[in-house]
Amino acid sequence: MGNKRVVHIVDDEETIRKALRFTLRTAGFAVEAYASGPEFLSAAGDAKKGCVILDMHMPDMNGLQVQVELTRRGIDMPVVMLTGNGDPTLAVQAMQAGAADFLAKPVEKAALLGAIDRAFSSLENITGRAAEQADALSKAARLTQRERAVLSSALTKSV
Repeated sequence: MGNKRVVHIVDDEETIRKALRFTLRTAGFAVEAYASGPEFLSAAGDAKKGCVILDMHMPDMNGLQVQVELTRRGIDMPVVMLTGNGDPTLAVQAMQAGAADFLAKPVEKAALLGAIDRAFSSLENITGRAAEQADALSKAARLTQRERAVLSSALTKSV
């Protein structure tokens, strides 16, 4: 897969998975496809970080349940939710749970690619903040005892 951005498609309809896979591969993405929420979740911990396209209505686990489980497991992958039924209540629930976007099927290619780009932007922001935090913690660990005392005093005064 190289350096291509990865999109994980989770949809119980094989024709949708195939169509999305084709569209996204021709747009330059690496694509992994899963037929159910549980199938994706069993692989998600070891999967390459990327964007997840989730069908809202699937047997066993719906897209919202999969999204909530990803969050519970601490797997930070942005979600684009797809639905064949444009229920505004579901859209609100998905967005409140952290979905990057909510699209109705059949989805237009431009809308899909735009949603994926926004999702990857949020992923890059998350990754950047985590790297900055790790760098700050590393630097703080190298401080001498005196430097820590000065820092602690300065932080206490500024609060």
